[in-house]
Amino acid sequence: MALNLTGGDREDRPSPAASPTAPPSTPSPAAPDATVDLSRRMLTVAGRDLPISSGSVRYPTATGRMMVVTKDSVRTLSLFAGKDLQKVAWVIGLRAADGTTNFVGTLTSDEKAPGNYDVTTGWIGLRRADAVWLYKQLEPGAVIEIRGAATPTPATDLSPSATEGTVLPGGTGGTGGAATYPGRTADTPTPSVPTEPSVVAVPAG
Repeated sequence: MALNLTGGDREDRPSPAASPTAPPSTPSPAAPDATVDLSRRMLTVAGRDLPISSGSVRYPTATGRMMVVTKDSVRTLSLFAGKDLQKVAWVIGLRAADGTTNFVGTLTSDEKAPGNYDVTTGWIGLRRADAVWLYKQLEPGAVIEIRGAATPTPATDLSPSATEGTVLPGGTGGTGGAATYPGRTADTPTPSVPTEPSVVAVPAG
C-alpha cells in the first residue's frame, strides 16, 4: 500500500515571509524649561533672555541637560579662586544625570560681565535683578539645557572683576608673588590672563 506523505491533493507552499518588525521608537526628550547658550552668553526661559557670564576657556562650563535640585535665597560659597567665603543670593543648584553639579546665581562682583565676558570657573552668573526673577521662575525638577562653548575673552581685557591671586599681563596679583589656582601645584604653569571669581559650594555656616 502506497502512502501519500504529502497530504493528498494539498499543494505544499512555503509560509509567507514574516513582515519586518519596526524597532520601537525612542521618545524624544521633553523640551527643557530653560536653555543656556554659552556662545551668546544668554539664558532663555519663558520667552525672556537673561545675559550671563559663564566659565572661561580654561574653566569651561559643563554642557548638557541639568535639573534644578536646590534653591537657596542665601548660600555660603567660596569666591575668588577658592578663597573668601561670601554670602551669595538667589542660588539655584543644578545636577546632571552623571552627577555633575553646577550653580546659577548672582554675580555681584562684576555686574558688567553678564552678556559681555566670562569670568567664572564654570558656574553661571546673572545680574541681581535677573537672578531674583529666575529664582522665582524655576522650581526643583525644572530642566536647564546648556549648549555651545564660551567665546574666548581677549587677553587684553582687564575686567573690573580681576581679583587678588590672579596674574595680570605685565605684573603679578595682589599677593605679591605667583598666582595660585585651584588644583594647581608650583610646577604647573599659570595663565597669563585674568582668572576670575570661582564658586565652590561649602556647607552653609
